[in-house]
Amino acid sequence: MHCYQLLNWAGTSRIMPCSLHSQRSSFASCWFQGHNVQHKPPKLPPSHRGHVCGPVATCHAHQQQQVQELQPDTLPQTCSDSKQYSRRYLLRAAVGAAAAVSLWPAVASAVTVEDVTPAIAPSGPLTSGEQSIITIFNTAAPAVASVFDVTLMGRGPSTIPEADVPEGNGSGIVWDKSGHIVTNYHVIASALAKFGASPNAPLSSSAPNPAVGKRVALVTLQGPNGLQQTYDAVLVGADRSRDLAVLQVSAPADSLTPLMLGSSEPGVLRVGQLCLAIGNPFGFDKTLTTGVISGLNRDIRSQLGSTIPGGIQTDAAINPGNSGGPLLDSSGRLIGVNTAIFTPTGTSAGVGFAIPVDTVASVVPQLITTGRVLRPSLGVQVGKGISAVSAGPVCC
Repeated sequence: MHCYQLLNWAGTSRIMPCSLHSQRSSFASCWFQGHNVQHKPPKLPPSHRGHVCGPVATCHAHQQQQVQELQPDTLPQTCSDSKQYSRRYLLRAAVGAAAAVSLWPAVASAVTVEDVTPAIAPSGPLTSGEQSIITIFNTAAPAVASVFDVTLMGRGPSTIPEADVPEGNGSGIVWDKSGHIVTNYHVIASALAKFGASPNAPLSSSAPNPAVGKRVALVTLQGPNGLQQTYDAVLVGADRSRDLAVLQVSAPADSLTPLMLGSSEPGVLRVGQLCLAIGNPFGFDKTLTTGVISGLNRDIRSQLGSTIPGGIQTDAAINPGNSGGPLLDSSGRLIGVNTAIFTPTGTSAGVGFAIPVDTVASVVPQLITTGRVLRPSLGVQVGKGISAVSAGPVCC
């Protein structure tokens, strides 16, 4: 007799043989692996459920001997045993799963943040070149000022990359302990125009700038304690032809740190030597960039339309806001005033220009003392029947 047990195993109905005759090995492997039994008998009618027995034929001693050869504790021997074994197997599986779940928090909690955090490698020593640049920056940074055109009120320096920084934000250089600040003319051109300085006036005009003595800018300096302090700045003098202007602030002497002056004479500066630019590009104050001198004796076409001879070309990044800031050599000496860039995009393309320090050193003292620059030139005066050649100053 062949008996079959209709089971529901893992959501799938299967027919398992009660008779293990000639199939005990395949039955054992399929039972534990959860596979359908090989050589399944014909499909039972839907109405048949539970224990279904066919005609008595082969339930004899030989079959019982086949069953006894199996391990009683491992495999079911009868249909009722199959039910008990199924319940027992499922119960054991459920208990095992519950135990695994209960142990998981303990295993997870055994891992700490320190266990999964890599060790931080110790920093190595700075190179001599790095240390030199750091020393130059720490010495020169207090001498770099932030200059802001007062006619552009309500739009301060940028604190986020996406902020719109208006034209009129620039840089300046502390010239002396008297509070004189050197910057570019175009940085404060809007304020100067407000007081009557025409942007279209001839560069050779000898008239003094009408904004002299007027408050035209806000200047921010770094104090000895490292804190920033902003001061009103008045115009002392301006030179459109060289794109230079001098402001003055009423700051305490300990907040005024002048830069050392270098030289831009031929043979002193060389193409390829290290240079450093410090300024406030896009409103980010005290920004340092480094590069080399890329060329000398360049003619700089300024924003005011003038041509400045003897310019220094550099690949140190210069952007809007760097105008009026210092260009330094590897000793921290002033060698130029950053004033222009050549770019198709409006930002640094690696071609920047600085007014040579020798030009700055000849213009600034005149602006401080007279408010304008007097350059010697050859003049010709013609009178009645008299021709004479005389040397006289022509302001431009």
